[in-house]
Amino acid sequence: MPWKKGRKFRDPSWSNAPKETAALYLLSRQVYIDVVGSGLLYRFRKFYFSSPTTMLNYLWVINPRHKDVIRTIQLDIALVTYLGCFAADPARTCGRPFEMIAGCQNLQHFTLNIKLHPKYYRMQYKPGNWNHWQHWSLRQTPVSMTVSNTVLDLVAGCASLKRIRGLKSFELLWTPTRSSLQNPVPFEKNNEVRITQVAEEIRALITSKQQ
Repeated sequence: MPWKKGRKFRDPSWSNAPKETAALYLLSRQVYIDVVGSGLLYRFRKFYFSSPTTMLNYLWVINPRHKDVIRTIQLDIALVTYLGCFAADPARTCGRPFEMIAGCQNLQHFTLNIKLHPKYYRMQYKPGNWNHWQHWSLRQTPVSMTVSNTVLDLVAGCASLKRIRGLKSFELLWTPTRSSLQNPVPFEKNNEVRITQVAEEIRALITSKQQ
């Protein structure tokens, strides 16, 4: 991971990437050639991008040979900001991130984490009850979560996402924003069936062989 970009692009499992990368550069020119020049540094790391803009800015500036040896990417996409990326004909102003993903020639694993604004999901709660101090608690406990069918239909119909091919794995995650929850809340049962169907339909296409 280049030093100039190291502070902007992170890997949750590689907390000190800039300094460790710089240390490799200082060992010797041969190490630099073997590790960085050959693409080993890119091949064996999981790349985490907090937004399509961050991903595109990074993948556009690195050496194309290095981009094409990346094997694992996780992309977080805030739906309230990047809703247009899922349109049938996404505007170029959104950057078309899924086209970039499709162009990574040796990508094998892709995780798409969709971050949901509260207007795109609904929480179901159980009523408050008596707490151990014998006072009525007004704080409601969430018991399930429902993702909007409009959002599910939009993601399920995203042509640019479904044009990605030849990967070994694909994961689709849904993360509520503006939530103070410490633990994940399960999906409402009927909603979970639909969410699973959407993920499996897209996974079947993305993991199929390139035509």
